[in-house]
Amino acid sequence: MRSAAFFDLDGTLLLANSGSLWMHRERRMGRLTTKQTIQGFLYISLYKFGFVDMDKVMDEALKTIQKVKRCLSILKPRAETTYTGFLT
Repeated sequence: MRSAAFFDLDGTLLLANSGSLWMHRERRMGRLTTKQTIQGFLYISLYKFGFVDMDKVMDEALKTIQKVKRCLSILKPRAETTYTGFLT
């Protein structure tokens, strides 16, 4: 099943920037580092003033997610075979 995410960065649909709301939540959940959070808010600020192309920013963010998925696909089978004998 495919899924999609929609962000309202310029406040046309929501009263707040949905990217900021999402980053606050991800930070609270421990899914973003301090560096990633600062970088994200910098990009949102630059976008607000017309200095950054958010399509390019999102492309870079998606590349990071794809790298994580590749790492997990390699590590999961290793972990399963390593710890199988130790599980009750």
